[in-house]
Amino acid sequence: MNRKTDSSPGMPIEPLGERPPHTTGWDDRRKAFQANDPIRAVIVAAPEKEAESLARTLLEERLIACANLIKGVHSLYWWDGKIQSGAETIILMKTPASKINALMRRVRSLHSYSVPEFLALPILESNPAYAEWVAKETGSQTK
Repeated sequence: MNRKTDSSPGMPIEPLGERPPHTTGWDDRRKAFQANDPIRAVIVAAPEKEAESLARTLLEERLIACANLIKGVHSLYWWDGKIQSGAETIILMKTPASKINALMRRVRSLHSYSVPEFLALPILESNPAYAEWVAKETGSQTK
């Protein structure tokens, strides 16, 4: 019995059971990726006027390899017992897992909020060349 790996037209059909020896499955690729210093995507919301400066400082300090500034975000949140709102910029940063603790400490020290958002998301797969670039630009050591 066969099953489709994707509903897109033209995608290969992968038989159930063992894989041919020249291919690797998703779990194998994920394990190999995590054996090194895997990438994390870190989300930080900041006031519009401070986001670029924050991102540039983190880049200069080599705590991140890249920062995407997503401007024009209107945020609603609880603060001091009531719903607040404000204009923010989302900073989406890419860094190796080994840099997360230092990055969090630095964001807390630079950020104007007393409780800055800091969400680190695991990346299970990536373009290997991109992962190498992130490691190179942050001085990360891979195993």
